[in-house]
Amino acid sequence: MRKSFEIETENYLPQLRELYVDRVNAIEPYRSARFGQPEFQSVRLEVIWDIVSDCKSVLDVGCGRAEFIEYIDNDVAYHGIDLVEEFITWLKERRGHWPYPWTFECHDLRDEPRPAEAVIGSSVFALCNDEIFWSMLDAMWESATKILVFNCKSTCAESMDGWEDQDYDVQYFRDPFETLKECSKRYTSKILYRHDYFNGDFTLGIYR
Repeated sequence: MRKSFEIETENYLPQLRELYVDRVNAIEPYRSARFGQPEFQSVRLEVIWDIVSDCKSVLDVGCGRAEFIEYIDNDVAYHGIDLVEEFITWLKERRGHWPYPWTFECHDLRDEPRPAEAVIGSSVFALCNDEIFWSMLDAMWESATKILVFNCKSTCAESMDGWEDQDYDVQYFRDPFETLKECSKRYTSKILYRHDYFNGDFTLGIYR
């Protein structure tokens, strides 16, 4: 079982910025989001899109450079939020004028909901602790009118091949079975569970 690192809550935002601000303008999009390898980014986002493809509005929590836009239909209303303001500035400069229903905002969802049919979070819990995890998930559930989908690094991982550029001594891992069980108690038992797309990661889709 992989051991999980839990950041101190008061250090969350400073360390989040330390991890990501310097990566905002990375040439390779997967590096800006610390996905490990480009195929890992695409597989994760494809898994999420497979689950939410019938939704007409998406809230992307911790959107980074909003790579999920590449997978959605142009008529889907997309709203990306992130705690790192530099990502939102980057997005508004490069994607903010496209003729699609896409908007971006620097916002903490725990302060105020942003309703959407699908609320997603991909790699948003890479740096985290249990308190932040559940408070954020509660806020995402409150905003989701149809489905909440998120992924996490899994403690079931036997190896982390392909993630050599990551420091996994400071990564947040979750037990997928305990997470599934707690989500079924906290929200609903209508949950889709996937742990089949590559080693070291799982996705839950929680339906209203």
